[in-house]
Amino acid sequence: MGLNLNSRKSPTLRNKGAVQRSVKSSKFELNPELGQKLNQALAYHRENKLALARSLYESILKAQPEHFDTLQLYATLLAQSGDLVLALEYLLCAARVAPAQAVEPPKLVGVYNNLGNIYKGLDKLDLALSSYGKASELNPVYADAHNNKGLVLLEQCKYLEALSCFNETLRLNPSFIQALNNKGNALRALGHYPEALSSFDQALSLNPDYAQAHSNKGLVLQDMHNLEAALNAYQFAIKLRPNYAEALYNCANVYKELDQFQLAEDYYQAAIEAREDYAQAFNNLGSVYKLQRKFDEALESYSRALQINPSFALALYNRGNLFKDLNNSSAALADFARAVQVDASFAEAQLNISMVYLALGDFQRGWAGFEWRLKSKVLLPTVGIRSFDQPTWLGHQSLTNKTILLYAEQGLGDTLQFCRYATLTKERGARVILEVPVELFTLLENLQGVDVLLRKGDALPHFDYQCPLMSLPFAFNTELQNIPGESAYIQCDPIKAKFWHSKIDLRQSNKPKVGLVWSGNSNHLNDSNRSISLSLLRDLLTLDCQFFSLQKELSSPDKLALGKSSELEDMSSFLQDFGDTAALVSNLDLVIAVDTSVAHLAGAMDKPVWLLLPFNSDWRWLQGVSTSPWYPSMKLYRQKVPGDWQNVLVNVKSDLSKLFGL
Repeated sequence: MGLNLNSRKSPTLRNKGAVQRSVKSSKFELNPELGQKLNQALAYHRENKLALARSLYESILKAQPEHFDTLQLYATLLAQSGDLVLALEYLLCAARVAPAQAVEPPKLVGVYNNLGNIYKGLDKLDLALSSYGKASELNPVYADAHNNKGLVLLEQCKYLEALSCFNETLRLNPSFIQALNNKGNALRALGHYPEALSSFDQALSLNPDYAQAHSNKGLVLQDMHNLEAALNAYQFAIKLRPNYAEALYNCANVYKELDQFQLAEDYYQAAIEAREDYAQAFNNLGSVYKLQRKFDEALESYSRALQINPSFALALYNRGNLFKDLNNSSAALADFARAVQVDASFAEAQLNISMVYLALGDFQRGWAGFEWRLKSKVLLPTVGIRSFDQPTWLGHQSLTNKTILLYAEQGLGDTLQFCRYATLTKERGARVILEVPVELFTLLENLQGVDVLLRKGDALPHFDYQCPLMSLPFAFNTELQNIPGESAYIQCDPIKAKFWHSKIDLRQSNKPKVGLVWSGNSNHLNDSNRSISLSLLRDLLTLDCQFFSLQKELSSPDKLALGKSSELEDMSSFLQDFGDTAALVSNLDLVIAVDTSVAHLAGAMDKPVWLLLPFNSDWRWLQGVSTSPWYPSMKLYRQKVPGDWQNVLVNVKSDLSKLFGL
C-alpha cells in the first residue's frame, strides 16, 4: 500500500499590487498631438478600457519608438493583459533608453520593481531578485521592492532571507498589511507558529476583513493540530469571500483529516467551481474518493488534475498508487516513472516502483529500489532508520572478524520476517548484534546466528558495520528461489509451551484449536483495508472448534463483542509479550489471521497459518498466488473485489470444515 499524498497546503501570498503604472512627464516632450494621445490613453487605461488604450500607445510608439513614459505604460498594459514576454521586451527598452533621456533615478524605481514582477511571473526568480534589488538601490525606503523581494525568496524556500525582507518592509511601513501577511507565511514555513499567528493578527487588527490573513492563519492553526480553530478561520475567510478557492480547498483538507469525507468532497468541489484549473483540489478530491473506494471517481479526479498540469508529480504518484492498489501494475509503473521523470528525488514514487516489482516477483529490481524508503520524508519517521558513524553494510565488504549491528525497522512483523538473515550474516564470518523491539526480546533470545541480542534503547557495544533488517535481502541478492530460513527458524520457550498446553487441555481438548487475529495496528498505512471487525467472524465461530483470540489490542466494539462471546476465548490478559503468543501458537492446530505480526510469527514457527488478504495486499505476498515463498506453512486467501471480506470468509469456513471434518 502506497501513501496517498495530498497537494501541499499553500498560503495566499500577497504582493501590494501587480505591475504598477509610473507616470511623470518626460524631459523629452511629445508634440502636442502625441501628448494629447498619451493623456487619452492613460485615461482609458485607468478606466480599464485596455483595447482603446493599447491602440493609442501603439500609435504613439510608432511615431516615437523610444519615448520612456509610453514604453513603460505600454509594458504595464501588456502585463495586465497577460502578455508577459512582450511586456518584458518593452520594459527593458524603457530601462535602456532612460539614461539618454536623463530619467531621474526615483522615476526608475517603479520600472525596476515592475521588471521584478514580470520576471517573477515568468518564473525567472534570480532576475526578479536582481530587479527588486536595483529598485531598492535607487530608493532604499521603497517598501514595495523589499516586500516583493521577500515573496521571491519565500518561493525559493529561503525563509530566513524572506523574513528579513518583510521585516525591513515593515520597518519602513508598519501598516503594510500585505507584508504582515507575508511575514506570517515566512514564520509558518520556519515552524515559528506563535509568531506567525501574531503577524496575521496584526494584519487583521489593521483590516478585520482581510480574507487572506484569515485563511493563512487557519493554515498555522492546522499545523498546530487545532483543527476546530483552523476551520473557523477558513470559514471566516469564505464568509468574506464566498468564492475564495484557496480557503475552500484548505477547509476541505481539514474535513479530510477529520475523515468527514462528504464535507471534504463538497468543499473540494466548491474550490474547483471557484477555480476550474485548480489541479491541487482535483488531486486531493481523488484521494478522498479513493479512501471511500470510489475508484472510478478517484481515477477521473487524478486524471483531471493531470490534464491541467501534466507534470504534476503528486497526481501522477497518486494515480499510480490507485492503479497499484487495483493490481494494474503496468499502468502504475508508467505513472510512477513519469513522476520520477518530473522529480528524480521523489522518494515515495521511487519506492512504489520497487514495491510493484517486488509484488511481481522481480526481486532484482525490487530490492535495489526498496532502499528509497530510507529517503522518504513521509515514511522516515515510522520506518525507524537511524544515523550511525559506522558504514552501512550492503554485501560488499568482508565481514570476517568484524562486528555488525542489525537493527529492526518498521513493524514487528517485518522484524519477524527478516530476522532470518542473521544466520546468513553470521556465515560471512561476522559477530552479529541484533537489536529488536522490547516486545520481541524474549521470543528471539535463542535466534540462530545472533551473538548479542539487544532491546531497542539498550547501550550499543562496539561494531564495525550496521544494516537495517529490511536492507538484508538486497545485500544478499535475494531471489524467489533462494529465500533463506529454516522452515521453523523461530522457536518458543518449551516451559511456556507446557504451561499453555496444560491451560488449553483444561478445556475442550478434543476439538480443533484455532487462533484468530482479525485486526492490526490502527496506525498502519493500510489498516482500513487489511483489518476486519470481529462481527464479520460470527459465522465462522459457529463451527465446532475451540477458538482463541490472539489479539493483544482490542477496539472498544470488539472488546464488548468478545466479552459477550462464548465461542471465542479472550487470551489478551495472559499475553505479556510475543514469547507468550508463540507458546500459545505452538499448541494450536491452525492460526487464521489478517496481515499482522502474529501471521508472521506463526509462519516463522512453521505452524499452519491462513492469511486473509485485502485486494490491495502488501508487496511481500506477491500477486495472484495462494502460497508464500517466505513461509511454506502459509496459505493465502485474497479478496477478489476490493472491500469484500464476505467471499473470503465463506471460503475459509468451507476449507476449515473440510480440514477438520466438521
